[in-house]
Amino acid sequence: MNKLVFILLGLVIVVVVMKMQNKSSDDYQYIPEFNTELAYLTDTEQDMMLEEYKFQGFDLECFSNLKPNEKISEKDDYLCGSNIESAYNIPAKHMAIFFSKNKLTNVRLEFPNSSFELLKKHLEKTLKNYTRLDLRPGNTLDDSIIAWKTNNGIIATNKRLEGKILVLWSSKSTLSPLGKKAFQYIK
Repeated sequence: MNKLVFILLGLVIVVVVMKMQNKSSDDYQYIPEFNTELAYLTDTEQDMMLEEYKFQGFDLECFSNLKPNEKISEKDDYLCGSNIESAYNIPAKHMAIFFSKNKLTNVRLEFPNSSFELLKKHLEKTLKNYTRLDLRPGNTLDDSIIAWKTNNGIIATNKRLEGKILVLWSSKSTLSPLGKKAFQYIK
């Protein structure tokens, strides 16, 4: 009886291994994790940025001739996006990178509502040494936004769990006129 159990178990293992070997690599879609620390971003060259993300395995879809509702900054002229499963070990949905005149202007990350608390803790920890713009007296930011001033831009996210959960990095050199005023205010 024991021999029969071992033979059947052996057959099951052989069948499983054979099925795994017959699956092509196309059956598996690798989706990399977004790990770029936004606080260290600069207005990097477009080709260099896209090459790096493609090398990491991101399946980027890119578009030019952007309509006004597809832009974050008024001068954005190129957009690339990719689905992601996580960012900073936190479940995530999508990443988009925006360019103007071949320079990085904005990075936008979208997270599911279930990631809100983890994301908030991550940002508070990694950005603790940067100025919180929403806490400054006389700030002109919407009261639903948390924002930090970094060396090369601003990082903003939702203050409360409402609507889409987004994180946005905007380059200091390409902020919209309204953003420039807000940025000058905090210097």
